[in-house]
Amino acid sequence: MSELDEVQMNRLIHTKALFERAVRISHEAHPFDADSLLLFHDSVENLLHQATGFLGVELQKSSTFESYWKATQEQKEIVIPGRGPMKRMNDARVGFKHHGLIPSTSTIEQVRADVQTFFTDTVPMVFNVDFDKISMELLIEDTYARELLHEADELAALDTTNAIAAAMLYLHDAFQMLFNPFVKPELYNADIPALRRASRGADWEPLLGIVETDISVQQYYWPVFLLGLDYTEYGEFVRLVPRHHGGRQWPGSRTEPDTELWFEPKFMTRENYEFSRAFLVRAAIRAKQLYAPQPVVYSGETVRVTLKGLLRTKKRGSRSKQ
Repeated sequence: MSELDEVQMNRLIHTKALFERAVRISHEAHPFDADSLLLFHDSVENLLHQATGFLGVELQKSSTFESYWKATQEQKEIVIPGRGPMKRMNDARVGFKHHGLIPSTSTIEQVRADVQTFFTDTVPMVFNVDFDKISMELLIEDTYARELLHEADELAALDTTNAIAAAMLYLHDAFQMLFNPFVKPELYNADIPALRRASRGADWEPLLGIVETDISVQQYYWPVFLLGLDYTEYGEFVRLVPRHHGGRQWPGSRTEPDTELWFEPKFMTRENYEFSRAFLVRAAIRAKQLYAPQPVVYSGETVRVTLKGLLRTKKRGSRSKQ
């Protein structure tokens, strides 16, 4: 069996990303959770297609979903796990996509568990890689953020309250490093204490409170709008990580060792760390997209016209159709 190369690993990462997105959608309120069924199927078929290619299995162009199992067993004498549960999932998908049969919440829960088992069993058997070890962190291009993530993982592995608190703080530092290049400077450069002192007794003192609130709101919500993040997940991430007053140098820099922190010990769990880590990785991938804007390509046939001219053309066109 050959070793995974970089391209194949990236395909596995993408497949796992599809699966994780399906998991998130599967927890939405019914009937919106039903959409996860389509992504669960896509992630499974992605893996099956890659697995058969990796094993050198030849498939016919007219192959069906179950052909992946049949062809692999006939040609390589290898039994890919999960044939029964995945057939059940595919039947539910066909009913939903082609016949409008919305799956129940219990069906979605069963599919989620079955697909998780399928990936956990199939990936190491075919690719000799643990499914849990496949991480989208490999797609993070920012070196400092990736280093912080690795340091955070080492701390979280100690599984103590203080170690996880420090690990969670490193995740937030990494998030700030990724996000800082896109922050409007005016959101952080305002000397609010000096403005408060200057405004005491002045007519514009009430206005300062409004401006201060507006700046605070923009600081909080800007990442959500800019990176297209899930607001609920972002709010949970901010709520869980330790907090501190780092001053105006806080965004985009590592927390100084002597900085005073405060946090809720009950939030410092491995489960919350894994949630925050996954959120950071997804945000990092979205931030990478912002560094590569798509250029606007002009055809050389630019038209110059006034709005009045456009409207006049519209009227002529409407009369010609009568």
